[in-house]
Amino acid sequence: MNEKILAEAAKIINEAKDPLMAFSVLDEKGYPSASCVGITLANGMKELYFGSDLEGNKSRRVAANGKSSLCYFSNDFNITLVGTTEIVNDVEFKKANWRNEWASMWSGYDDPDYVVFKFTTERYSLCLMAMDEQIYGEMV
Repeated sequence: MNEKILAEAAKIINEAKDPLMAFSVLDEKGYPSASCVGITLANGMKELYFGSDLEGNKSRRVAANGKSSLCYFSNDFNITLVGTTEIVNDVEFKKANWRNEWASMWSGYDDPDYVVFKFTTERYSLCLMAMDEQIYGEMV
């Protein structure tokens, strides 16, 4: 049954249209700090990507300590992922993750302040109401 639940959670993430997720990192004093991020690319639950600015709080906090969490939820599910985040500043990768609606924040995918975050899942907590199941586990 766990494989079916994992597959369903990955499908929810992969098929979402511009999913917004809560992203949490530790701040400078060791407290959790959450903000909303728009996922631009997902490889199921294993890797998720989103844009941010290099000079902002998220980038500074991720650079200091990449331990982080993403939570995607609705009335039908709660998918919480725990893992690490790293900053990707490769121009071609930034181009692949670029969204035109970001033009008000950055001049384009080659803007030096625009970066992509790569989140890699280490463990998860899933609650899928339609399947009446809740599981916890480690990514393999």
